[in-house]
Amino acid sequence: MSERWRASGASAGPGLGTSRFDTGGDFDGLLPRADGWLIQPPSRWLQSWERLTGGGPDGPVVPNEIITPRQRAAVSVVSLALFGWTVVGIVAGWAPLREVCGVLFAIVGLGTAPLQRLQRVAISAYAALSVAISLSLLVVLATAMVEVGWWHPVPVLTVCALAAVAMHVDMCRRFMLTPPAAVASSSRRQIRRDAPADVATGGPLRRLLAIVRRSESVSILWTAVGTTLWLAGALTTRHVVVGPRGLLASLPVIWFVGVACVLLGFATARRDREWQAAVAVFCLLGAVTATPAIIYDAPRYHWSSKHLGVVDYIRVHGAVDARIDIYHSWPGLFAGVAALADALRLPSLIGFAMWWSTAMGVFRLIAFRFLAGRFVGSGYRCWLGALLYVLADSIAQDYFSPQAIGVVFVLLVFGLAVWPSDGLNERARLLLIFLASSAVAVTHQLSPYFLVLGVGALVVFRLARPWWIPALVGAPAATWALWHQRVVSRFVPSRGVGSVGNIVPKHNLSDIFNHPRVAAQVTALMLGCVLLAVTAVIAAVRQRDRGARGLAACAASPAAVLVVTAYGNEGILRVALFALPWLAMLAVRPWSGRRLRRLGGVKVVAALLLVCYLVASFTLEWEFAGRKDEWQAVRLFENSAPSNSVIMYSGSTTGPSRSTARYPDFYWLARGGYVVRLHNRYDPALDLQDLTRRLVVNWPAPAYFLLVDDTIKAHGDSYGPLDAAEYDAFAGAVSRSPNWRPVFTERHTVLYRMTRYPPGALAERRASEAKARLTPSVGK
Repeated sequence: MSERWRASGASAGPGLGTSRFDTGGDFDGLLPRADGWLIQPPSRWLQSWERLTGGGPDGPVVPNEIITPRQRAAVSVVSLALFGWTVVGIVAGWAPLREVCGVLFAIVGLGTAPLQRLQRVAISAYAALSVAISLSLLVVLATAMVEVGWWHPVPVLTVCALAAVAMHVDMCRRFMLTPPAAVASSSRRQIRRDAPADVATGGPLRRLLAIVRRSESVSILWTAVGTTLWLAGALTTRHVVVGPRGLLASLPVIWFVGVACVLLGFATARRDREWQAAVAVFCLLGAVTATPAIIYDAPRYHWSSKHLGVVDYIRVHGAVDARIDIYHSWPGLFAGVAALADALRLPSLIGFAMWWSTAMGVFRLIAFRFLAGRFVGSGYRCWLGALLYVLADSIAQDYFSPQAIGVVFVLLVFGLAVWPSDGLNERARLLLIFLASSAVAVTHQLSPYFLVLGVGALVVFRLARPWWIPALVGAPAATWALWHQRVVSRFVPSRGVGSVGNIVPKHNLSDIFNHPRVAAQVTALMLGCVLLAVTAVIAAVRQRDRGARGLAACAASPAAVLVVTAYGNEGILRVALFALPWLAMLAVRPWSGRRLRRLGGVKVVAALLLVCYLVASFTLEWEFAGRKDEWQAVRLFENSAPSNSVIMYSGSTTGPSRSTARYPDFYWLARGGYVVRLHNRYDPALDLQDLTRRLVVNWPAPAYFLLVDDTIKAHGDSYGPLDAAEYDAFAGAVSRSPNWRPVFTERHTVLYRMTRYPPGALAERRASEAKARLTPSVGK
């Protein structure tokens, strides 16, 4: 059986014999093969996984290449360099250097430091463990400081950073003291499997394809050319104003050519060169997530601003207040970002939010590769599954939000639950599972329960150990929910348990498809999910083993949450979000039996998913793309308006809001769907007069503001109540009104302040207040 296991990457050298090869320290425990390579002896846990999956030409379900001491030393050197440049940036006051290097050190340096003494750890596990340690540690420490009211992130993170630096220095010292011969033998290239057919056999076309596949540079060449093209296309489209046709119409042709070249780079990657497929997937992820960050001058989705407001509130007050909103009861993400921002002296987090999708995409790919390595087989298939996962997920939950990092934590815990702990003892594995589960429990309301359901399914099918691990991952979530039971009861009413309305949308589906752009976006999103689900079901039917049944159960387990709550009518989207990784693994998992399925059909599915992703993600950019001027207008309001002021968004949706620590001091209103029409004809002056009167009568406040913005116009054109022409007429009426004066004016945004009340509005409000005081209240 050992013939089918991956080599650890060392050449045995002459005179090795058949005895245990002992080079001391990091190189102990490697066994020689007859062909002169060293292998890692499989543990009983790994042997059970191979018996479960049956192995095959793509290899057994085992970790990929084991990270060598030379690679770990390189990580330590990079971490120390990042720390040094961060200190230089802080002392010299160079904000870009301090921000970039500090964030990278928090991710790379803190997470890898405790792993430097581990032996025989796969590269995929090394990367996933480092992400789990860094993110979990930051979230848990910051949440603890917020909850106890002791907000001192600078000394706490400084101590953590110095401890990490000491570990990296120790790693460099041990590497330099290691004999050069041992380092060289352990760092040589590993043996490769799945080598292409002999170029001397077959017809001319087959020989040509064999030559192409044997080339080391074909895949990387396609990926490099494609990345250069899409990056050039994005850079030449900066500061673009997206129109009704969406972002796809604004991107140049070279961007699409670049994406196609990157996809071709993945298609030409050799199956025995996992890194080629990994590079292609990461570059494609950059194309679809980094392009909006390059093009736009503000975060892609304006609703990410309300999360920045919570972060700023924690930075100013050093505490949370559960009476304000639900985010203060689950402050994990906000506290962690606030602690990092205070430690690095970040003046603004707008740029941080703009690149959040790309960072979370990288973390999700690392976590997915870690998890897929236990079920799928070869590294090439794992990255093919990662490609399907990225392209099928157009649900748009990767913006700056607790849900985005919650998915990362969930995937990491899944991987740890099924990981055989090679190089990490059992206590450390369980401790890390508990730490990551605690981080997701204090970060997001729903993600911990998806985690418990998935781990429970794994235990039922004997794919995770020990059997009581669901209790370990569920204990932090249950404890936190009981601590905040008053908040939980408001969002999970008893009458909603078991309701069919948790699955069926409350709104008429015809209202969703009443506009071509909205219909195209929703249809592409559903087609992508359905296409992956159908591919996974076909593969699961052909596999017929316990591993396939376990993956199918994990994919179906999130639906159980809908029995309890609809989660603001978004529950079905969250179910799909947590089912996609399992479906992607099922779709690429090799079939059992004498013949294994070819991957050509799966690659065609990936190409179709790319089309669905682009349509679903970039069609409604006119409605949701962030604009710098509207962010400036809202921040001006929050920084200068008196407390208890009211700001009205002149449409059915709100723009950027609640982006500073003062956000609890104001009232944020959207006009909704109420519009005054006379004989089915829209009169903007009459509509503005009625809107102003109702605002004064129903919302007593020291000041009133009205935001007129192109984003609101675009949203109304797709969802109502005013189409683009009617909204332009309304904006013209506001500019001519004597009751409103502009206080901020840019190309696409105007912020007005009410300078004169409508006639009779104050008298009507006083009469209403007097009537309310005279009306006796009825107790329960």
